[in-house]
Amino acid sequence: MDTPLLRSAGLSSLDISPTDGPALVATPALIDGDVAASAGLDLGLGGDETNLTNIGLDFGFSVDVNILRIWVDRRLSAQVANSFSWSIYTSPDNLDTSTWTLLTTVAPANFGIFENRFEITFPRVNTRYIKVVVRPLLPAVAGAAAFPNIFVTEMEALNSQSGVPVTSKTTSINHNFNFNLRGRITKKTTVGYNLYYNLRTEDPLDLERDQMTNGVYLNHVFNPIFSANASFQHTDETDIDEESVDDIYNASLRAAWLRTLSQVLTYSSRSSSDDSGDALQNAVILRTNAILYQGWDVFVDIGYGWDEIADGTESTNQNIKGGTNITPFNQLTFNVNYSYKETEQQDVQGDSQVETQVDFQGFYVPFPNLSIFAKISIVDKAAASDTLQNYSINWSPFDQGDLQLFFIYSEVLRSESEQTERTFGPSAKWTITRNLALDLSYTKSTTENVVLKTDTESFSAEFKLHF
Repeated sequence: MDTPLLRSAGLSSLDISPTDGPALVATPALIDGDVAASAGLDLGLGGDETNLTNIGLDFGFSVDVNILRIWVDRRLSAQVANSFSWSIYTSPDNLDTSTWTLLTTVAPANFGIFENRFEITFPRVNTRYIKVVVRPLLPAVAGAAAFPNIFVTEMEALNSQSGVPVTSKTTSINHNFNFNLRGRITKKTTVGYNLYYNLRTEDPLDLERDQMTNGVYLNHVFNPIFSANASFQHTDETDIDEESVDDIYNASLRAAWLRTLSQVLTYSSRSSSDDSGDALQNAVILRTNAILYQGWDVFVDIGYGWDEIADGTESTNQNIKGGTNITPFNQLTFNVNYSYKETEQQDVQGDSQVETQVDFQGFYVPFPNLSIFAKISIVDKAAASDTLQNYSINWSPFDQGDLQLFFIYSEVLRSESEQTERTFGPSAKWTITRNLALDLSYTKSTTENVVLKTDTESFSAEFKLHF
């Protein structure tokens, strides 16, 4: 049973480093129910190849989700649809200082036979914020020239459950209120105010949750080089009998030194109060973006943060992140990202905790009907070092893509539970006629931690008939 999930806000950004901030910006067109009108995100050749496209949702509260649907404004050929690689990230918040956790990478995602949408299925996760990260269409993909634009129109989320009794009944009622004001004080200064209220009730569990957010923001352009942004957001939330209050401050200064060189200095602060106590997070980040040459760009982040959690424990962290995107020729795109984070906790004996991660990712199209995606991540912590891998191969034996063959291999490390998940298997998609299609897949998954290892095998066959 597939249950659609209520979306409180659509979010998006263009950013080369999806594991951290800056915060995704509100994109109401992603959740307006119109699957034909563009939401302003272009995955075609006209998209920003120097950045990754982040497409996200805010559910208002944490929910279970395992399916995302990305609608686009036109039909895609099999070769083009299968060339996209979708990475799923989650986060408890959406701040300039947020950390987004990679859940899995899906490549390729199933593109609708009768509807213009991608359906991305992944392991169920409980989260308030979720996003998919994808790179725009590469010129090397067969038939790419016919798609100068592929506009995203809508993003949906679902929770798919099997084995649910047909007699079960759940009722969920949601009340949403949005009020926005925006005005221009001068030609260079803009101010705004946002009010959001959500009330959700669920039966038969008799749950009630409500959230009210008030926010103000200011944008000012000093000159063609310098511009600044500032914002404040206050949120009151009640979940059953638990109450919490969040205050979020953000301020940033942007310098566009050259067309190919820019920097952003950001300060973020968040104070939280709930039944467990008060907490405070602060961070300063300097981001530098540069285009070194056509087909070669880099970014560098330098950050420092100081936090105080509810029990009074204080900690500081220093982090450095950098990465590069290289397209040596049309058939190959290569990415390398590096991050270093050192955390020191007061009143704790011993050395500070250091974590480093290096990601190598490549997308190769050796022939028009064959594409290969690979990603290797090396995560090094004080206790252990892990190497994680993601591979996928897509082959369409026929030019029209009526028959498509796939193979995937994926590894995901969950640091908080010291658990590794591996998934691999082949699948096939055969469009028999315009109205009839067959999907076949075999998947073997292994979940392993220090005390338990679980193996799961599944085979599915699905006929789709459209009248």
